[in-house]
Amino acid sequence: ETDEPEFAFKFLEKNERKIMNSGGVQEFGRRDELHQQRSKYWVIIVDDEEAIRNSVGQFLFEEGYQVTACSDAQTALNICRSSHADGDQQTQSSLPDAIVADVRMPEIDGLQFLRILRSDPQLVAVPVVLLTAKSMTEDRVQGYKAGADAYLPKPFDPEELVVIVDNIIAR
Repeated sequence: ETDEPEFAFKFLEKNERKIMNSGGVQEFGRRDELHQQRSKYWVIIVDDEEAIRNSVGQFLFEEGYQVTACSDAQTALNICRSSHADGDQQTQSSLPDAIVADVRMPEIDGLQFLRILRSDPQLVAVPVVLLTAKSMTEDRVQGYKAGADAYLPKPFDPEELVVIVDNIIAR
């Protein structure tokens, strides 16, 4: 079932990880570092495979993004919902700028997660990139029908992911 990209291990071997780990949530960098490079943009990664979370998170962080990596969709939803709550007032500026989510995850899979996001009035506009080992046209069509902004089959080139994230944030 695991089709981890080769870069996941090569990248981690040669790069120092800047990770703060707390109960299934990993912070790459801190939100107060948002003043550097692309760091005004916040990306949430959702993948049940730690190696993928770490490698994608580290790569996006090295490219300047502020990154939060979650091991499951429910945790990501909780972060999204709590991050944009300002008392009773909902603020668009505190939402993640993009979410990168795996399709195959236990409990809530990537497509279910996407449907939940698209049905939530506060989260509906957050761009989502789906990552998956499934690269059949039918699978991609299902992802787009569920509301994905982009779909990237594994293994993938991390530079392609950065271009996709840049593009969906720029829209």
